[in-house]
Amino acid sequence: MKRIGPYEVIRELGHGAFGRVYLARNTESSDPVAIKIAHHANDRRVLAEGRSLIQLNHPGIVSMLEVGSDGDLHYLVSEYTTGPNLETALQSPSFDWIQSVRIVIAVAEALSHAHAHRVIRRDIKPANIILVEPDRPVLVDFDLAVDETSGAENLKGDFAGTLAYMSPEQVIGEGHRLDGRTDIYSLGVVLYRMLTGRLPFHCDDAAELKRQIREDDPQPPRQLVPNLPMDLDSICVQTLSKDYPDRQTTAGDLATQLRGLLGTVRWPGFRGPRESLN
Repeated sequence: MKRIGPYEVIRELGHGAFGRVYLARNTESSDPVAIKIAHHANDRRVLAEGRSLIQLNHPGIVSMLEVGSDGDLHYLVSEYTTGPNLETALQSPSFDWIQSVRIVIAVAEALSHAHAHRVIRRDIKPANIILVEPDRPVLVDFDLAVDETSGAENLKGDFAGTLAYMSPEQVIGEGHRLDGRTDIYSLGVVLYRMLTGRLPFHCDDAAELKRQIREDDPQPPRQLVPNLPMDLDSICVQTLSKDYPDRQTTAGDLATQLRGLLGTVRWPGFRGPRESLN
């Protein structure tokens, strides 16, 4: 594959649930772009995804530039975003809690924008968060995003996402009940890991991990890192509530809570654990 529409393919960047992603060059402008192509020809889910995502315009979400077709290939073109992903960054000494909160605020604000356009991300995890600057995250790889208005009834029994970051409703296959609070849960898992260096639930056995997510309460972050602010502990635990009505109502509410917490800081940030556990 050398060319897709007006784009010259340079190399493969990776693959996701629905397609492969390539680095390419716009032959008219010479700008680098990322192109996603469905695994199967005539897979119109790519076009449906593109129509939902092209309406999003936020600095914390990778920009969708074009939805196109080349013969029986359907493709999405987005800006090419560079920088380490958060998963890679977490392998080095951990962020202090203040930087962790700033990153999560920015992601929550990006999710608030997506949710306002009825787009649910469904797979929030460190690998899908690019740090273009130390405190400037960008959400990428919307493979599993769905339009809340058109996709709900088609998601009954759906099981999609990365297990350790899935909400209880995702784990039990209630895809038709997902809304923005599902993304809040997954972002809460990211926050928990950044604060403590570990996941709230972890087990090599998938069935046991699903049970933990459905039934067990997470260990409060302050039990692992006693110097964390009490309010931060409470906010993080709320994001991980089993019943989604008990979580923050919107991602914007979560961002507001965390901004309020930062407004009370009067002392240097505490550095968290130096190792991150998978």
